[in-house]
Amino acid sequence: MRKVIVLIVMLFTFFSCKTNKLTYSEKQDYTIETVVSSIENNAISINELRFYNIESAMDSKKIMFDKFGKWDKVVAAPNKNHPVLVWENISFFKDDSKTYSVAASGIETPTEYYTSVIVFNDKMKIAFHQ
Repeated sequence: MRKVIVLIVMLFTFFSCKTNKLTYSEKQDYTIETVVSSIENNAISINELRFYNIESAMDSKKIMFDKFGKWDKVVAAPNKNHPVLVWENISFFKDDSKTYSVAASGIETPTEYYTSVIVFNDKMKIAFHQ
């Protein structure tokens, strides 16, 4: 799983702009945050990889589109202005037959500013652990 995190961090490093709209010096470049989501009236914890040194909250969507093409699903997310885009059955590594699903999102508010991804393995288990 560490390979997946390293790859995603590398994708953001190579494809994202260095110009920042806002700077949050107290934050790291990225963190893994646990968020609670409600699915069919059940609360579940999901680990989300967030990037703070960005140009736009849409950066994760743009990078995923540039690398993997058009998304497979659009999911309306509560409390978000933009939908979550989902890519399914993508392979990060040429030598590896494992596939992943990636949900790309982001937040741009006066108090929060980040782009994020949630990665699920082929068994739909969350790929990131803190």
